Amino acid sequence: MKNTDSTSPEFIHIGERVQQLDMLLHVQQFSSLLVLLCGASNSGKTALLAAAEERLAAHLSVIRLDALACSDEQAILVYLASQLGCAASLAAIEAVP
Repeated sequence: MKNTDSTSPEFIHIGERVQQLDMLLHVQQFSSLLVLLCGASNSGKTALLAAAEERLAAHLSVIRLDALACSDEQAILVYLASQLGCAASLAAIEAVP
């Protein structure tokens, strides 16, 4: 029985994966949205992120954030600051070039 609560199909064809990657890159380039990528084990989440990171890293700094380890605003600020080498405040993070 197929899970009808899922927002993504259980199996994603190659063409659909390319469309998802394009959408992810478009969201990153033209908005300030956060993207939550979730799915079943072995569904291709890590592969999709690796492909996106490879394309983005040519032009931007890419920071991976584990939502299980950084589940509140302060933990996220501390993690981002440690990756960027700045103070753990939103103002300091936004000031990083």
